[in-house]
Amino acid sequence: MSDARTAVTGSITSKDGTTIGYRQLGDGPGVVLLHGIMESAQSHMQLAEGLADTFTVYLPDRRGRGLSGPQGSDYRLEKEVEDLDALLTKTGAHYVFGVSPETDSVALGLILCRFAHYFRVYGVQFDGAVRLLPQQR
Repeated sequence: MSDARTAVTGSITSKDGTTIGYRQLGDGPGVVLLHGIMESAQSHMQLAEGLADTFTVYLPDRRGRGLSGPQGSDYRLEKEVEDLDALLTKTGAHYVFGVSPETDSVALGLILCRFAHYFRVYGVQFDGAVRLLPQQR
């Protein structure tokens, strides 16, 4: 039997053919932790390990980082929405958290809001205090 806190890697192919790599650990309902602009999935392994006893945690690397392919010359925010859509389709995860200590929480918010009417979407922002942002409607 494998340890629920041991991450395995996987990948999906986004709509434009870009490989999006992710780490997966835990057991339970699926939750995606989406990292900020100056981070990678590895940045939130400790949080994922804390959730792994209750959830199956997916930590995708956003384009141009870690296990994922490059942003590409035609990069735009919509590409990241497509990436998240591909991951959610493959995994069946119904929870998405945007985790960011940076100023790109606006970009994360835009990505997450695109899915607000399909999934329970939340955001976590670290700015001296941890705040759970309310579910988008």
